[in-house]
Amino acid sequence: MRTRDLLQFLKKIWNRVPVDGAGVIPLGSARSRLFQRTAARGFWRREPAWRRGFTFLAARLFWLAACPIIAFTAKPRPRSSADVLAALRGGWFLGRNPRETRMHRAIAQGDPARLCLAGTIPGDRQAGRLLHALGHPDDIHLASDKLLTAQRLEELGLPIAPTLTVVEPEQPLDLAAAPWSHAGKLLLKPRHGARASGLFTVTAPVSPDLALRIRQGASRDSLLVQPWLGPSPALQDLTPDAAAVIRAFAMRPAPGEPASVVSAMLKILPSGMDAPFGTSELLLIPITVETGVLTRGILLALPGRRWTRNPWNNVPFEGRVIGEWPQLLEMAVRAGEILPRTPVIGWDILLAPEGPVFLEANTSISLFRASLWHFEHGLESPLNAALETWCRQRRRAIRR
Repeated sequence: MRTRDLLQFLKKIWNRVPVDGAGVIPLGSARSRLFQRTAARGFWRREPAWRRGFTFLAARLFWLAACPIIAFTAKPRPRSSADVLAALRGGWFLGRNPRETRMHRAIAQGDPARLCLAGTIPGDRQAGRLLHALGHPDDIHLASDKLLTAQRLEELGLPIAPTLTVVEPEQPLDLAAAPWSHAGKLLLKPRHGARASGLFTVTAPVSPDLALRIRQGASRDSLLVQPWLGPSPALQDLTPDAAAVIRAFAMRPAPGEPASVVSAMLKILPSGMDAPFGTSELLLIPITVETGVLTRGILLALPGRRWTRNPWNNVPFEGRVIGEWPQLLEMAVRAGEILPRTPVIGWDILLAPEGPVFLEANTSISLFRASLWHFEHGLESPLNAALETWCRQRRRAIRR
């Protein structure tokens, strides 16, 4: 293995600790210990039995050493001794990356209720492992495939972003044919991508240089080619360069029970960007589910601040109501029919000029972002109690 490849591998591991979503010594509340056990067992079950013990011990020792380094170097700064101690406790005993603990405590802004809540929400790695363990494999497979998800949603009569073509690996592009020859902006995204990774736009007609970039992008995964959809008229003043996206979190309180939208947020891109390159640059605006009213926004890059105006164009948004909000809630609940055996789904719905359309389903989500509205109001999200119910029912099913 070349030095560069080795460094990239180590960086990948460093950014994904703890690998199993559990602490060195899982402690905390009974619920926290249950979440850690469920997440870790689901992860280690996929490891071959002959190497499981060694890999488990190596992962625990690595996490034991990595936690202090991350806790002392993580942003935001300046850091207090209480922040560092909370980050260490969260890492060693609760399975939460110290970066997330530092971020959540900064967002809490010293409020006692929010600081308490920050210690109860599973970290992103633990959440991903936990939801993967609880969700049905068929649901997870379907949600990971954007093309299949769109087809199933369309069969239900729900609006989707149209797919013009699919670029397969090593497929030559006919630049004289549609959609490459027709004037207009196109959005390209990996068929199995997550967190906006690998997503980009091109303007047709496509030049040979752009065609090379498209083929390079398709070398790792098939690319879905869709028309770029601009902002809706109702929100064009707030986000003039790209359409806003609503992330609606639909939750089933227990297996077999009907889903409902438990929280939602509006995601706004910085001015000048027509497509996201990740998730950290987004302005996240929690939405009051009962009314569709926008509350104060958060930039994760500046977690200690709150925004009532768009930071890039100064347009006010706090108190505005999302149009057609009841319709959006109904869409998210109905879409859950295609993923009936999954505890919580993050539906991305783009607010296009002709009306809202589905982009994708997310079964591996950040539980902190899913709880953001409740966190801001000092309330515990119902997500934790629902996931505890799913964990306990899963344990009973395994014992049978």
